[in-house]
Amino acid sequence: VVAHEVTRNYQGHLALATIATDGKLRVRHQQSPTGDWSGWKELNSHVQLHGMATNEDGRLELVYFQEAHGWMHCWEHTPGRNWTGNISLGRSQHRSLFDRRYQRGKDQLRPLTIGRQANGQLMVFALNNDNRIYHIAQGGSLNGWSDWEMFPIAQGYQLKVVSNYDGRLELFHYGNGRAAWHHHQTVPNGSWSNYHSRGGNIGYLEATRNGDGRLELFGINQKHELIHCYQNTPGGNWSGWLALHHQAKEIASVINNINELAVFIITPDGKVCYSHQSSGSYPNTDVARGGHSG
Repeated sequence: VVAHEVTRNYQGHLALATIATDGKLRVRHQQSPTGDWSGWKELNSHVQLHGMATNEDGRLELVYFQEAHGWMHCWEHTPGRNWTGNISLGRSQHRSLFDRRYQRGKDQLRPLTIGRQANGQLMVFALNNDNRIYHIAQGGSLNGWSDWEMFPIAQGYQLKVVSNYDGRLELFHYGNGRAAWHHHQTVPNGSWSNYHSRGGNIGYLEATRNGDGRLELFGINQKHELIHCYQNTPGGNWSGWLALHHQAKEIASVINNINELAVFIITPDGKVCYSHQSSGSYPNTDVARGGHSG
C-alpha cells in the first residue's frame, strides 16, 4: 500500500480506501461497529492519489487523479450501495497545473484533502506542480462543482482540512523549515484567517477532530517517529508535541462509533496498522500502543 484514506460511513462504521503499488484504488469497510471488515472492492486503476469524504446524505465520495484522465471522482449511488463510474472533475485546461507533480511518481505526501463545510458542501484542496494550493467546491455549474481556483496563501508541502467543533474548516500544512502551519474560516462557510505556526520538525502530517470537539495534529519526524499535539479545549490553546512510540511513514485518522480516535498508519516496511485511544484517555488523548496490522 502506498496511500490510504479513512472515514466513517452512514452507519458510523469505518471505511478505508487505499492505492496499492500496482496503482489500483480499492475500498473496504467494517461490517459491524468495531467488528470484522469486508473484502476489498476495486474501483479504478492507474491512480496517483486520492481523498475520501462523506456527503451530507451519507454517501461516500472519492476524488482522485488518474494518469490518463486527470482529476476524477466517484461516489456511492446511495449510502452503502454500489459506486458510480469515473466522472471528470475540473476543466481540462487546469490539468497541466497538476499532472507533472503526480505522474512523476515521487511525491509520497498528501497533496489532496477534502472537507465538508457547515452548509454540507464538500471542498477539495490540492497542491499543484509549484506547491500552490488550489480548491474546488460542490455547488457550481460544472457537474455540480465549481472550477479550480488558486487559494490566496503561501505555498505548502502537504494538506489536511478538518472541521472545527462549530463547523468552521481549518486547513493544515507544513512549509519551509518543516513546521506545521494552519488557518481557519473566521465564520462557518466564510473567509479565512491568517496563518499560525504549530512548530515541530515534521515531514508528514495528519489532522483530525476528537470526539469532544478538540482538534489534534499528528506528525512524522525525520526519524520516522509518530508524534502529536492537540487543543486542550475545543477552539482553545494547543499542547506541545508528544511522542507516540510508533514508526510510520503515512498516517490517517477517524473517530469510531464509540467516540474514540482511531489512527491508521503505513509502517516503513509497508504494512497498514491501526491503533485507538485508550478508554478514558481524555483529555490527554494518549493513543494505545501496539495496534493491529492487516
